[in-house]
Amino acid sequence: MNPASVWNCYKNGFFLLHPAGPDNIHIAKHHPLDLPPLMIVCSCNVLSDHDVRNAVNGGGSVTRNAKQVYGCLGCSAECGRCARTIKAIIDEALGPCAKACCSGCPHSGHPHAANEDAWYLEAGWTFSDAAWTPYAGYRYSRFSEGYDTLFYGFSRGFGTWFQGEVAGNYAGPFNTNSRIQQLKFTVTPLENLTVGAMYFNFDTIDRNLGNTDGHEVDLYAEWHVNEHLR
Repeated sequence: MNPASVWNCYKNGFFLLHPAGPDNIHIAKHHPLDLPPLMIVCSCNVLSDHDVRNAVNGGGSVTRNAKQVYGCLGCSAECGRCARTIKAIIDEALGPCAKACCSGCPHSGHPHAANEDAWYLEAGWTFSDAAWTPYAGYRYSRFSEGYDTLFYGFSRGFGTWFQGEVAGNYAGPFNTNSRIQQLKFTVTPLENLTVGAMYFNFDTIDRNLGNTDGHEVDLYAEWHVNEHLR
């Protein structure tokens, strides 16, 4: 038997391939089984934006945060990176009600539930009489479960608000739903050169929103070329 005829029989029998043409394209475009395009927002649990919207609109009580969405869909947060995207989809699905809930909407059951906070305590000591003027410091920061920093400042140097160069930039969200302990040590071998090391310990507050426990060590140097450039 001709091998080509065997392959043609196989593909026609199992793949049901048909030549493309205007009629086929028209049918596919208007097929009743077509669904709107979807976007995967949580790769850990393979959840789409449709899943999130269905969870928001499908129940009797209002779903207002990522934790509730995970519960509705029978799963839990893993890395936590999708939390902000899910919250944005929730707000979009709720429409004007999202703002009302943030102000204490009665059906939410939690007046002013969207109030969030962040704060820190810091202590340090500079050994001004020692060689290279060593500095040692400790900082404790706490970011509530739904806190969104939005903008970061850099008024006093590394580690003063932006917690973790790697964690905050690439592996987040670490400046939310976290208790962070920081140890810092610097020396100044030259008048225009400071060398430093920082250690961060990240402790998640609510692991149902994603586990962001971790450690980070940063080594850095600041060189001041002149008073205007560093």
